[in-house]
Amino acid sequence: NTDDIFTLGADADEAWWTTAVAIEEMLLRGELVIGGAADLKKAFDQIQRPLLYQLLKLAGLPSKVLGPYQWYLEALLVHNVVAEGIGIPYHRPTSLPQGDPLSMPMMAFLLRPWAVMMRSKGAIPRILADDVMIRTEGPNAEADFDTRFGETLDYMVEMGAEVSTTKSFTFASHLNVRRRLKEKVW
Repeated sequence: NTDDIFTLGADADEAWWTTAVAIEEMLLRGELVIGGAADLKKAFDQIQRPLLYQLLKLAGLPSKVLGPYQWYLEALLVHNVVAEGIGIPYHRPTSLPQGDPLSMPMMAFLLRPWAVMMRSKGAIPRILADDVMIRTEGPNAEADFDTRFGETLDYMVEMGAEVSTTKSFTFASHLNVRRRLKEKVW
């Protein structure tokens, strides 16, 4: 099931509308919905490329594709741009180039195991570029969310990402649950 990945063939509006409609349906039924989104700070700059290469190899990406892609990334030089000036080129040991057509699919690929894990545990995951979101629903939603969101944050840190606390948020359809979420330190 690739419903949790919205980076390929869809834009951000479509991803958010699809999620909003699903949540609205639960609200109309009066069911508890809880969720949280984590923004991965400078996600494309923090990619652990050796991990990516190993996972692509394990996934069966042919060496005739993986080799040139790896060579391209390892030879890539970047420049800082300030005002109208271009800085001295340098090599980044981590990162994927933003705007490269392969960077979004590679980010989705790296986050796919998290999405599969969340779905297997009853949460509804969503991936959109450098943002991940989970949602839990139903009678055990609060306890499930607490565990799943904690696992989400741990997973992101373990893969080398840094979560932006100022851009991350939680939400709930019931006021008392929202209050408890607001008091929670993740």
